[in-house]
Amino acid sequence: MSATVYLDTETTGLSQYDEIVEISILDNDGDVLLDTLVRPKNHSNWLDAQVIHGITPEAVEEAPTLDDLHKSIVEIVSGRDVVIYNADYDSQYLQTELAAVSSVTCCMLAYAEYRKEWSEYWENYRWHKLTDAAADVLHDWQGDCHRALADCHATRAVWRYLTDPDEQRRIDGIKTEREAEAEAERELFWLNNREKAKREQFQHEMSVKWMKRWGLYREKLSYHDRALKGLEHYQVFTGMKKEIWLRYLKYNDTVPMVESLKDIPSYYISQKEVSDLPSHLQNNMKPCAFYLSKSRKTFRLFYDKRDLTKLRRKFRRRKYRVYENYDDVPDGLMSKSQWKQRGVNVEKEGMKPIAEYFFRCQHGNRYVLLYRIPPNKEEA
Repeated sequence: MSATVYLDTETTGLSQYDEIVEISILDNDGDVLLDTLVRPKNHSNWLDAQVIHGITPEAVEEAPTLDDLHKSIVEIVSGRDVVIYNADYDSQYLQTELAAVSSVTCCMLAYAEYRKEWSEYWENYRWHKLTDAAADVLHDWQGDCHRALADCHATRAVWRYLTDPDEQRRIDGIKTEREAEAEAERELFWLNNREKAKREQFQHEMSVKWMKRWGLYREKLSYHDRALKGLEHYQVFTGMKKEIWLRYLKYNDTVPMVESLKDIPSYYISQKEVSDLPSHLQNNMKPCAFYLSKSRKTFRLFYDKRDLTKLRRKFRRRKYRVYENYDDVPDGLMSKSQWKQRGVNVEKEGMKPIAEYFFRCQHGNRYVLLYRIPPNKEEA
C-alpha cells in the first residue's frame, strides 16, 4: 500500500465557517481512492464559490454528508503521508479526519521553495497557483481545474516533479526539447525572411534614389509626360508591366491577395469563367481575391462562386427574351408607358408582352415588359 496520498476539496467559500462540497483522494500511482460530492449541513447556496468550481446546491442534494464519509476518509488516510496543495486551507475542514495521518505536507509551500522567488512584501517565497505550477511541470489536465479530482491529479504531478529525480529529469528533458524546437522555428523563420527583407530594403533604397533623381527634371515635363515617365520608371522597381501594375493598384487596397494558387478555395472561380457569363451577371460579380505571381508577370482575379449562385437566383431565367441594351431593342417593341404616350391602351388592345428590357437605375435593377405594335395601328 502506497504511503503517500493526495487530497483536495472544493468548498462553499474561503472562511473557516464554510463547508466541503466535494472531496477526492488519490494514491501515489494515481488510482482514485475517493471521489464524491458532499452535502453541506449549514449552507444552502454558495454563489461566489459556485462560479469557480461549478458545483450547484442541486448537484449535492443526494450526496452524503461529511459525517457519512468520516469513516471512509479515516480508513484511507490513516497512517499515511497526505499531500495537499495549500494544506492549511483544506485541512481546517478535516481536522478530525486527518488526526490519525502520519503527516500533512503542503505542496504549495514546497513548490514555492523550489522556485525561490522572494517577495519583499511578504518576506517569504512567493506562492503560486496550482494551475501555474501544473503548467510548469507540463501536467496534462484530466478534467476541469477547480474540481477536486482534477486538482488531485495536478497536485500529484507537481509533487512527483519535486520529489522524484527521475520524473524531474524526464520533465526537464521535454522542456529542453521544446525550447530547442522553438528556437529552431525562430531561426528558420528568420532565415526564410532574411532574403525577403534584403529585397525590400534594396527596393526601398533604389526607390529613394530614383525619387531624388526624378525630382531634378520632372518640372520640365508636361503633366501627361510626367505621369507616363513616372510610370515607366516605377515599373523598373516593381518588376511589373504597365497593365499588371495598374490592376495591382486598383485592387490592392480593397481585395485580399493570395500568396499561392494552392491556397485558393475550391469555391473560387477565375476571371475567364466569369467572362463567359451573361453580361448582366458579369457586371454584378465583384472580385474577392487576386493572385500576383512571384515573378510579377501574372495577375489573376478570382470570384466567389457563391455570389454567382445568389445572382442567378436574383436574375432568374425570364419568361421572355431579355434585352440588356436598349439600342438592341427592335423597332415596334415598346413598354406599356411608351404605348400610353402614343395613345394606345395595352389592355384594351389585348396586346401581350413578347420581350423584356433589363433596366438599370440608381434605385435598383428591374425588368420592363415590351409589347409589339398592333397590326391595325401599324397600318394607320
